[in-house]
Amino acid sequence: MVATKGPPAVVNVIEGDASSTGLGSILNRESMAARIFSDEERQMHSTYRELSNVHYSLLSFLPMIKNSSVKFLVDSQSAVRIIETGSMKEDLQWFATEIFHVCFLNNIDLKVDWIPRSENTLADWASREADVLDIEDWGLTDSFFRILNNRHGPFTLDAFGNSYNAKCPRFYSLFHSPGSLGTDALTHNWHGENVLLVPPVNAIGQALSHLQTCRAKGVLVAPKWPSSYFWPLLLNRFHRFTTEVQVFKGKHVLCHGFNTNSILGSPYFEGEVISVAIDCSK
Repeated sequence: MVATKGPPAVVNVIEGDASSTGLGSILNRESMAARIFSDEERQMHSTYRELSNVHYSLLSFLPMIKNSSVKFLVDSQSAVRIIETGSMKEDLQWFATEIFHVCFLNNIDLKVDWIPRSENTLADWASREADVLDIEDWGLTDSFFRILNNRHGPFTLDAFGNSYNAKCPRFYSLFHSPGSLGTDALTHNWHGENVLLVPPVNAIGQALSHLQTCRAKGVLVAPKWPSSYFWPLLLNRFHRFTTEVQVFKGKHVLCHGFNTNSILGSPYFEGEVISVAIDCSK
């Protein structure tokens, strides 16, 4: 497929795959895009999932592959054929058309090549491990976010989001994701931001420390677990920065993403959740 408006000088290689549970791709053996499929997507034909991966991956890596040639390697001959020539099936043709539009609008010279599954091991691993790597795929309900935003907003940054659960237009994600500012929020400067913090439980301490280092402000949403490692941080180190604490029923606040294995976000979660407004900017 040629969809460029000028001669791209840089060549990028993406290895991609879609399993029955998720999609994954690797750009230049360095950067990773991955996500879990929804229940509806898991019921779709394998070719649909493969095309979905190509489309999602191009959007996820877009800031890095604009104005370049992209060699996209997949182990689906049907996906290669449809991207090149189209399909009579409406849902598959939609992907072919959207992939063309993405490439044309961003000056990407796309060449999709088939490789044997035995040679696509890295992308195959990423697609199958997405549900393991992103085990804490839970977030805030839209109704609860509106409450927080009305009281403490407007928030300028969602530090731990993804393409389907981010509450702010500007967000960081675990893997490269469409619309994301980048990965690993803790390596970026939050100074001047009003940050929505809904981190994995094991990253709460790091998120609080980074908020202080950047002299930013925000609201942390976390389970009310007084025995957890982060509780003393809130009671001691961050007590003087705390402007408000509220307690809510967890099932009214949290919801699952596509990975439904976590107790947080589950309708069976009967615990409480706290929102902590913290201002380290002064």
